[in-house]
Amino acid sequence: MAERMNTFCRACHESTDASDVAFRIGYESASQFSREYSRMFGFPPIEDINRIRAYDKKYCMNR
Repeated sequence: MAERMNTFCRACHESTDASDVAFRIGYESASQFSREYSRMFGFPPIEDINRIRAYDKKYCMNR
């Protein structure tokens, strides 16, 4: 499970839809993925997606 979650973090740079990423990394249920992600990291995947978007906007998009 930890490997999948780390893959999610990397995949967020390619897609900003948690459901899309969940299916791409092998989950059949986006809601199951969200529950497992929340259990592992303490917050839902959308929070990481938003954090990554903000970081990319601030540091990566201006290059």
